[in-house]
Amino acid sequence: MNDIDNPYYDIIVFSRSKGLDRGSTLFKSKYKEILDLFGRIELVLGQEET
Repeated sequence: MNDIDNPYYDIIVFSRSKGLDRGSTLFKSKYKEILDLFGRIELVLGQEET
């Protein structure tokens, strides 16, 4: 992420052209996975600042 030409990454955890029903089990599972991943990214970035 320290690249001026590419300062970010796309993280794809699920790809479906029709999307997902928010009430579905798969959506809930992927949502939990995304929150976990986001938490881990925050921890790593927080360690970089210290």
